[in-house]
Amino acid sequence: MSDLDFDLLKMSDDELHRFAVENSKNSWTEEEQLDWAWECYYDGTLDMMCTKCTFQAIDGCYVEIDGNCPHGYKSPMLILKLV
Repeated sequence: MSDLDFDLLKMSDDELHRFAVENSKNSWTEEEQLDWAWECYYDGTLDMMCTKCTFQAIDGCYVEIDGNCPHGYKSPMLILKLV
């Protein structure tokens, strides 16, 4: 494991979220967002989000099931038109 991996393990949820937002790509096309949402659907991530009632946008921001994050990215449920 790298030093970064160890640092990430020590971070709280809020710190991890901030890290993800600060280090994420700042602009995803609609096609990339749709591909990401389908990936969440097929790999079980979307099921986990539904079970926990905690949804994340592509940039890692927490969103309502039918909401957008402050950066304008949609919930995967909204992208896939499941709500």
